Amino acid sequence: MHIRRSTPADLPAIHAIYADARAFMRECGNPTQWRDDYPPAEYITRDCAPQGHGYVCEENGQILAAFYYLIEEEPTYAYINGAWQNDAPYGVVHRIAVRRDTKGIGTYCLQWALAQCGNLRIDTHRDNAPMLALLRKLGFAHCGTIWVRDGKDARAAFQKEGKMHLHIRPETPADHYAVEALTREAFWEFWEPNQTICNEHLLVHRLRVAAALVPELNFVAEADGEIVGHIIYTRSSVTDDAGQVHETLTFGPLSVLPGYQNRGIGRALMRHSFEAAKQLGHKAVLIFGNPDFYPRVGFRPAKEFGIALFDGPGPDSFMAYPLCDGALNDIRGRHSYDPVYTQLTEEDTCAFDQRFPPKAPFMPTPIRILLEQLESEAAAALAGIDCPSLQMMTAYSEREIAALPGMNGQAIEIIRAVLRGYGVRWGL
Repeated sequence: MHIRRSTPADLPAIHAIYADARAFMRECGNPTQWRDDYPPAEYITRDCAPQGHGYVCEENGQILAAFYYLIEEEPTYAYINGAWQNDAPYGVVHRIAVRRDTKGIGTYCLQWALAQCGNLRIDTHRDNAPMLALLRKLGFAHCGTIWVRDGKDARAAFQKEGKMHLHIRPETPADHYAVEALTREAFWEFWEPNQTICNEHLLVHRLRVAAALVPELNFVAEADGEIVGHIIYTRSSVTDDAGQVHETLTFGPLSVLPGYQNRGIGRALMRHSFEAAKQLGHKAVLIFGNPDFYPRVGFRPAKEFGIALFDGPGPDSFMAYPLCDGALNDIRGRHSYDPVYTQLTEEDTCAFDQRFPPKAPFMPTPIRILLEQLESEAAAALAGIDCPSLQMMTAYSEREIAALPGMNGQAIEIIRAVLRGYGVRWGL
């Protein structure tokens, strides 16, 4: 049994599960929660789209359950008659339904969702006795009442924290080796085409003594006493056509230990450091990063603000985040950052890496593995970009790839499936 993202091919089975769930609710004295029109067909189709957040539980080729899952700020959870357990980043589950001829599937799905984020919120109708019983059995705490359907429909709100207790604090000299080691682990499989080893741990080492370092914005995240995340900032700038220099910030690397990824730690580090940066009077953050991940926390391509690199507008992976409303409204120009980011030689990286336990070299998966699955026009277009491996696909947004000649919905879904098969998270 396993859980995977839903696809358009799953739609008939998912619709059947939801239809049976509505009938089961009526039989159990809960005729109004979903009625005959919920979930709407457009919701289900959107969940199954390439950019959707629908999941299915599958065993032996049979779909046993369907649900929506995402780490996000749920608007209907902003007001609660009661109190949530914490204000930490959380995952949400909506529209969960299981086949009635199965047992334990709802438990499996909710435990999976909790394992992804370590902090899960969910709501249900007060008449949904089976779901209420399941949530209580699994140890979810009843936090109060929220309202959906334009505030007309009350729901019982629940939350459960996993065993992880996250604490964010400033980095100290005693943390240096642990932070460099976790950064090495986090980036071991992701590096530039002209490298043979990741250099992010050396970059962190050198950033600490760089003139542009902002020491007040150098934070670690601890989970149960272990350092599992790190973020570090430097001063950068945007120079406009008149020669005026506008100070900005740049962060990176943002590192999370692999075993703790996809649990909201990176978001928590960003939120904490953004608030600290605002308190220090900074106005905006400019970064290079995964162009389909960072927009989920509010980043936008820098070119949308009129900010470019010195050699052109920059890709979607060059992004900006205003720390306050209108912070970038009057800033146009070219971005520059500390040269330490570009002065990492292969020789220096290999020498520095000797400080850490030996680790088997990572061999990137050649892009030809993907090209062989695509139609000729799409394959030729993808081969024409600077992307020699599947891992490097994370440097390109889904929007950029979808704009290539020969790319259509089917091609994007093939790309997503191939990358997922090799453990690469890509796309919206």
